Amino acid sequence: MLADVASGLAERGHSVTLISFDAAYDCSFYSLSPQVYWKHVDVGFINKRATVLDLLQRAWALRQSVRNLNPKVTVGFMSSAYVPLAIALLGTRTPLVASEHIVPEYYRTRRLEQALVFASMLICRLTTVVSDQVLSAFPRMLRNRLRVVHNPVTLRGDDASNDPATEGGTGRKTLLSVGRLEPQKDHSTLITAFCQIADDFPDWDLRIVGEGALRSDLEAQIARAGLQNRVSLVGVRSDISREYASAQCFVMPSRYESLGVAAAEAISHGLPAVGFADCLGVNQLITEGVNGRLVPANECRVEGLARILGELMADPIYRLSLAGGEATLPHHVYLERVLDRWEKILREAAPE
Repeated sequence: MLADVASGLAERGHSVTLISFDAAYDCSFYSLSPQVYWKHVDVGFINKRATVLDLLQRAWALRQSVRNLNPKVTVGFMSSAYVPLAIALLGTRTPLVASEHIVPEYYRTRRLEQALVFASMLICRLTTVVSDQVLSAFPRMLRNRLRVVHNPVTLRGDDASNDPATEGGTGRKTLLSVGRLEPQKDHSTLITAFCQIADDFPDWDLRIVGEGALRSDLEAQIARAGLQNRVSLVGVRSDISREYASAQCFVMPSRYESLGVAAAEAISHGLPAVGFADCLGVNQLITEGVNGRLVPANECRVEGLARILGELMADPIYRLSLAGGEATLPHHVYLERVLDRWEKILREAAPE
């Protein structure tokens, strides 16, 4: 999201500097416009949770950098950026916009982090969240400072995208899931559901793209089920479009999402998508019976997911009827609409 928004604003003529805590030799995993100036602030370790000392050191480094740049407005993407920025800019007149991309539920078991996040939001001129659903979940005292900016979906399906109705002969078919291997994404439920129906669909494989702390637990779960040859944890992939184009069905088993960008990307590639009706974000993108299916909130997660996946895996014509493509996505997720919204918010935060 950061790479897309920074690049889009720079290409609209804005002067954009990106500051990150990466080492000087690190490269961007995602495409970044050459018009964006990237300043590396090598403080702490980007692959570990920041300590209090890291937080203070980063705040000091950010304060020095912002002083030198003298920007009209600063934006902190995610709490790992806007919390130290809020500390760094205390006593200055530089407007700060916090950009939050997760739901408040994420912080409920992280009390110190939650306190820092909410305190920072009170300091910031504005805070962006990715949907009206997420906005309404924040404490009432913060809501008048919140603005909705949806995450952009920049991957679009093309002629190479897979057509679910033209699966050749006896070729193997792929049920695809994309997301970090973390509790929020609930791949354990997906693997259990797939295990229940695997024998009924011997020509289907489950492919999970992503990396995270639960890899070893999920590998053990797959091994216990004896499905090592049919369930793959393939790690991170840079060419994610190829993954969507090679699949026949997409599933997002998340317990909650801020938006569910992977689901939107899959839908834009013409894949029928499956999610849970009570999953924030995903239930705004998947329209029941139009571009996918939603497991009812009152149904057992495993049983309900297995049932709906089985219905889709059994019927290629049915899958084709749910391949709505990007035309079925809300227009507010298109990049140009998102950039328009960002420009409006930046002007509100720094009207001068």
